[in-house]
Amino acid sequence: MSYDTPVSAPRLPTPPGACDTHMHVYEPGYQLRAEASHPSQPGTLAHYREVQKQLGLTRTVIVAPSGYGADNSCTLEAMAKLGGATITVRVRPSCCFTKR
Repeated sequence: MSYDTPVSAPRLPTPPGACDTHMHVYEPGYQLRAEASHPSQPGTLAHYREVQKQLGLTRTVIVAPSGYGADNSCTLEAMAKLGGATITVRVRPSCCFTKR
């Protein structure tokens, strides 16, 4: 979803405790891997909070984007700012990035 895509409230009420089960955070100032496919614009936490509010979501699963490789600092910072109802899936340095 683009940062400038309008988000409207759902037609049906959002259930209590609704969870966004997969989202990424791309913030300016964090270095993407050279071979990463770059998002055309940032997917900032500030934008996500607006989406979360509009949709009535109270829990979030943040998935570390592959664009940052094993650098999870952007994801971990977003997790800390979102607080309690957040799960983070991140990349281990020894995991997946090998040259072919």
